[in-house]
Amino acid sequence: MGDIQQQRGQIQDELQNVTQALLELAVITHGFDDSYSADLITTRINQLVTNYQTLSKLETDITVPIDIVSYIEDGRNPDVYTREFVELLQRQNDYMNGKFVAMRRFRDMLAEKIKETWPEMGGDVDVILAAVSSS
Repeated sequence: MGDIQQQRGQIQDELQNVTQALLELAVITHGFDDSYSADLITTRINQLVTNYQTLSKLETDITVPIDIVSYIEDGRNPDVYTREFVELLQRQNDYMNGKFVAMRRFRDMLAEKIKETWPEMGGDVDVILAAVSSS
């Protein structure tokens, strides 16, 4: 677990370096006016390339779901994806819990009806219910 945290930290640091280099490059190009700016742009581009190379050399076991990448590319917040995903899981969990409750009620009603209809099977039904309820 610590190794993954360290990898995430390294990736985060390098991404911050890339972001900083891009920001500096944007500021320099916005105020471009002379050869001094051209030399500075060249320096920042080289720094950006170095940052990208460092980032690509990092070994990582971290995978990012393609849906999150698509969210980011579409200009949306990945936290929204996480929230929607959690809400979807909650709905699916509620649905499955409802099915379990319905099946338990059906089992109990069926057992009662079997006991009423065939009283001699009452002991067998109780044994089956005990076995099913314990697992």
